[in-house]
Amino acid sequence: MPAGAGPRALLADRRGAVGIEFMLILPLMLILLFGTYESTALIGAHSRIEYAATTVAAIVAKQGTVTTAMMADACNAAKFTMSPYSTTPLAMAIIDVTGSSTGNTAVEWQYDAACPTTATAVASSTAITYVSTAFHAYSEIEGATPSIILVYATYTYTPIVAFVIGGPITLTHTASALTRSVLPIPCTGC
Repeated sequence: MPAGAGPRALLADRRGAVGIEFMLILPLMLILLFGTYESTALIGAHSRIEYAATTVAAIVAKQGTVTTAMMADACNAAKFTMSPYSTTPLAMAIIDVTGSSTGNTAVEWQYDAACPTTATAVASSTAITYVSTAFHAYSEIEGATPSIILVYATYTYTPIVAFVIGGPITLTHTASALTRSVLPIPCTGC
């Protein structure tokens, strides 16, 4: 625009309009880009914690008897299933819940150490509430009141770009597996 041009010439000048429009849209585009990345990573972490809990429940349920060393091995399997995510924020509690012919349920034992960090202990009432419908379903199939291995897993996901999703998000998943013998599994040291 030539020097001394009037206000009409200034309003009619369109040079630089694309640059200004881009700068106005750029923050929204970056939020969408990072939001998509964080959402995908969060969904992936949730999928991994589901797989880890299910894997540990299946491993423990197939044993005839378990020890704390075997539990540590099951927890190591959970660590491998969490790859490529960090296992530091992973915590698990493994519980053996048994039903009785009177319809009552009881927690036989609970292991919540070295998975890789100690999980917040799951209250007996929480474990019993979770498996009450499972006991009913299994008893109709098996004709008995079975023992179920229950794995309660938590994972604290910390987003890389915290302003998009917010602070740390705690993911939880509960998995169960019917024991091989349908009887409680003895646990040495649990």
